[in-house]
Amino acid sequence: MYIIQTNLYAALIALIILFSLYSQRDFTQLNHRQFYRMTILTILLLLMDMVAELTNGQPGMLAWGLHRSSLVFGYGAAGFVGVYWFMYIYHHLYGHRPLAKLAKVLLIVPALVLLLLAIVSLFGNMLFIIDEDNVYQRGRFFIVNVVFMYGYATLALITLARHIRSMPRRDVLPLMSVPIFPMLGGVVQILYYGVLLLWPMTVLSLLVVYIFIQSKRVGIDTLTRLLNRHEFDLQIRTMPHGRKGHETYAAMMIDIDAFKTINDTYGHHVGDQVLRFVGKTLKAYFDPNQTIYRIGGDEFFIFFNRDPDVSLKEIVEAVKEAVSSSHPFSFAIQLSIGAADYEPSWFGDFLSFVAHVDMMMYADKRRHRQNANETDNS
Repeated sequence: MYIIQTNLYAALIALIILFSLYSQRDFTQLNHRQFYRMTILTILLLLMDMVAELTNGQPGMLAWGLHRSSLVFGYGAAGFVGVYWFMYIYHHLYGHRPLAKLAKVLLIVPALVLLLLAIVSLFGNMLFIIDEDNVYQRGRFFIVNVVFMYGYATLALITLARHIRSMPRRDVLPLMSVPIFPMLGGVVQILYYGVLLLWPMTVLSLLVVYIFIQSKRVGIDTLTRLLNRHEFDLQIRTMPHGRKGHETYAAMMIDIDAFKTINDTYGHHVGDQVLRFVGKTLKAYFDPNQTIYRIGGDEFFIFFNRDPDVSLKEIVEAVKEAVSSSHPFSFAIQLSIGAADYEPSWFGDFLSFVAHVDMMMYADKRRHRQNANETDNS
C-alpha cells in the first residue's frame, strides 16, 4: 500500500507543478516545453505504476487487461522520459540551437527499442512476463531497460560536466538532480524487488528544478537575460501615469531588420547570437535601473527616464549606432526603432501608448525598406 501512497503524493506534487507551468503559459523556450512534457509523462507513469500495483495478482479480465496495459505503457514510455531529461538540459545550455539530425536519431532509437520490447513482452519473456495468475515478474531482457535509462542519465551528466564552468553556479546542482535523483531511485528499485522509487524520485528532481530554475525564469528571457513578455504584461499595470518632478518618461520599441533572413541564411544559432548581442548592447547603453524587455522573437521594449537635455532622436540614433558599429558579425545589423515620450494626457491608458510606439517602429521600418528600394533602383 505504501507504493500507492508514495506515487499518489508524488503525482499530486507533479500536478501542482504542471498547473503552475500551464498558468504561466511560457513555452517560447524549448527547455520550458521539454520540462512541461517531462512533467506530464512522469505523472502518467506514476499513475500506470499505481494501476500495475493494484492489479498485480488480481483475478478477472479487467484486472488482466489493466495490468498488461499499464506495464506496456510504463516500460514503453520510460525511454522517452530519458529523451526529455537530455533535451531539457541540452536546450537549457544551448537555447534554440537544433540538435544534429544524426544525434536526434541516436537519441530516440533506444526509446523506440524499449517501446517495441514492451509491446513484444505481451507475447513473450522480454522486459517483463505475467504468469497465469496475473503476477508480474521481470523479463530476461529487463537489463536492457536499465542500460538504456542509465545511458540517458549518463549522457545528460556528461553534457552538464562539459559546460559546468560556463553555467551559472546556481543552476549546476538543480540540473544535476535531473538525472541523479532518478538514478538513485532506480538503483533502489533494482536492488530491492517490489520497491518503486524511479518515478517518485523523478518528481523530486522536477520539484528541485522547478523551485530553483523554472520558477525563477518566469520573468526572464533565458536567451538574452532580459525581462520577457510575461513580465512586460505584468509590469504594464504598474507603470507610472504621470511625471515625478522634472522626469520625462519615454519608451522605445525596437525590431531587428531582416531578422528572418539572418535566421534563414546563417541558421538559428547565429540568430540567437544576434539577439544576445542586441540585448547586451541595450543593457550596456541604458542605465541598469531602466526596464528592458524582449517581448517577441526579435522585438525589444524599453521604458526609461529620459534626460530632458537629450532629445529622443539623439537617443534613438545613439542606440542604432551602438548596435550597427560594434557587432562582430559579417553581415549588417540594422534596427527599426519607434520612440516617444509618455504624456498621460495624450493617451487613454498605457496600452494605447505602447501601440503608438509600436506604430512608430513600423513607420521607421517602412522608411528603411523605401531607402533600400531607392538604393537598388539607382
